[in-house]
Amino acid sequence: RGNIVAHMVTPILKKGPMGTKLLHDLLGHWAATGGNAPSAYLVQATVDLLYRARSSGVSLEGVKSEVWAIVRLAADAYDTTLRLAALNLLLLSTKGAERATEQQMELATRQVSWYSQNGGDSTTRNDTLGLLRLWMKRLTDSLNASTKKDESGGEAAFSSYASAVFAHLKSIVAILVSYLVGKSEAGEHSSERRYFCFSALDNLWGSVAVVYADPKSKIAYLPQVQQWQASGEVLAALYPLALCEPLKAALSEGWDMLRE
Repeated sequence: RGNIVAHMVTPILKKGPMGTKLLHDLLGHWAATGGNAPSAYLVQATVDLLYRARSSGVSLEGVKSEVWAIVRLAADAYDTTLRLAALNLLLLSTKGAERATEQQMELATRQVSWYSQNGGDSTTRNDTLGLLRLWMKRLTDSLNASTKKDESGGEAAFSSYASAVFAHLKSIVAILVSYLVGKSEAGEHSSERRYFCFSALDNLWGSVAVVYADPKSKIAYLPQVQQWQASGEVLAALYPLALCEPLKAALSEGWDMLRE
């Protein structure tokens, strides 16, 4: 039913500023109606409408915090379509190289852990990987957008941000590696989920991990980054040797996608 409501409201989104105001008023009314325990229907409708609005190029600036609180509820839904739509709204920025918040990093970490434990069909897997790919790009862009010149007077804040992102990446790698080196009660974990883990790692290694590993990257001037590189912490945390055995095992898999 949420999709039906969102579809009915879609024409409003094409009416410029007036449509945006009507959208905000409607969402605010829904949030007030839902109170502290909004119905599953209201949560679905809110996420669907916001997702359609942003996809139509409508600015979500000014959407009330009560509305975003409903979206955060959807980020924990077991319905993977609803969950991923909510996470798309919460994690991905429309402002280019905007820095991520620690709350957003926690949401991304939880999604990696959730999929590793619960899995899903190929559509869920690919959509989750697509979301993580865009998330890693956002982190990469936010780090590369800050240079020595840009950060004069604000280097302490950027240094703290770089540390938070590094901690976030270490958490994600640890979750993925833990799954790959572990075994379920029935033996090896499913090929589908191992493919997800390897694909997520491959994306991380090809994007934001390089920003920390490359001594010529735009953040390499930060003292803690130089220390992490010199001590080998970047390699140990983001490219752990524990992956050697799972990688060798994957080469003998019968599933072509996993071998590749």
